[in-house]
Amino acid sequence: VQQARMWAERVNHGSVATPEERLRRLFHEAFGRAPDPTELEAALKFLEANRSPAGRTDDPQAWADLCHALFNVKEFLFVK
Repeated sequence: VQQARMWAERVNHGSVATPEERLRRLFHEAFGRAPDPTELEAALKFLEANRSPAGRTDDPQAWADLCHALFNVKEFLFVK
């Protein structure tokens, strides 16, 4: 959980990138590839559903939760 929070902070720190650009960075760092359109859409929906009370999709906890989920993807856990 702590590593997911730190990863999310690093990706979002000082970033003016769009959520899509940040998601592409996460996928590249986790899997060495860009997300496919379905993965990108699912991740954006996750962030939207977990947006901050102010309605922003850059909520640090939502990004940390997404990073935690990426740590648990089989593609991350096993080398091909």
